[in-house]
Amino acid sequence: MRLRSLGFRTDMISHLFGGHVADRGDYIVIKTPSNPGYFYGNLLLFFDAPKAGSLERWKHKFRDEFRGDPGITHFTFLWDTPDEIGDISDLKAANFQINSSKVLTASAVHPPPKLNAAVEMRVITTDDEWRAVTALQIRCGEEDYEPAAYSAFKHAQMSHYRAMSEAGRGAWFGHRHLVGIGQPDEEVGCRFGGCGTILLGGLHHVLDHGAREPLTGQRRHVPAVHFHHDAR
Repeated sequence: MRLRSLGFRTDMISHLFGGHVADRGDYIVIKTPSNPGYFYGNLLLFFDAPKAGSLERWKHKFRDEFRGDPGITHFTFLWDTPDEIGDISDLKAANFQINSSKVLTASAVHPPPKLNAAVEMRVITTDDEWRAVTALQIRCGEEDYEPAAYSAFKHAQMSHYRAMSEAGRGAWFGHRHLVGIGQPDEEVGCRFGGCGTILLGGLHHVLDHGAREPLTGQRRHVPAVHFHHDAR
């Protein structure tokens, strides 16, 4: 299994910890049994971009892979063609939510020019800290999702990340209400993601400067589509 997208390769750090990943030849199936509401943890990742007529075949494969799991009420398809979006006309016609992400990569990281040395970051470890992090993640959630379902998804996801952290496969860092996770991996490098913020007083100043600093690195497109439905 050799993925072209570094974004997808680093996604595997999390998927391979407590999830199920299987190469089917023309696609990879990724399952997260502990979190059926995780759209991007229960999906099919294809090696080729979609063509006219691909959608029905993809949906058939998805149903076969997730047959018998009533908690899966969505379709999520990714494809590992960073330089090609493919023919997405059928996906648009079926009202899929289509995302094309830009993943910033770098061979080295450096302190920003306006580093605030007064900000103290520490690894999140205690029960109270993890509860606070989870609550913050839920509060920062997207408004498009049903609140109860999103809360269940986030609780399961954060339990997964805590298990990774306690196993030495990553770490969550926090400063008041600023949190993020770094996931190290020997083969693909290090992955950072999952930041949540609440802008309060001095914290707004810290974040404002951090957000405006120019980033250096290479941006790569990661095409993806997602569709949620209530029943098969």
